[in-house]
Amino acid sequence: QMLLEMVPNLDSYRKVLRAVKEWAVTKGIYSNVLGFLGGVNFAILVAYVCRECPTDDPPALLRHFFRIFSQWTWPEPVTLVPIESVPPKGAPFMPAW
Repeated sequence: QMLLEMVPNLDSYRKVLRAVKEWAVTKGIYSNVLGFLGGVNFAILVAYVCRECPTDDPPALLRHFFRIFSQWTWPEPVTLVPIESVPPKGAPFMPAW
């Protein structure tokens, strides 16, 4: 739910996510079990693109998705919110990877 609240245009987000998942399935790289990215992973990546380009339509977002992540400096994490060094109240401390 939190992820859906972060994207500026839910309809565009869903269309792009559907297209990215279809692309990954077609290429045979949609599988957490085999070490590839899965549903939640792709959802986070698409949300990142939607937040970076909030006024773009789905075709433009899809182009940005492939451009951004083909040039990403892996293993730099893709974050939607800043990494906090202090956990929320009541949560145990767990260092960021």
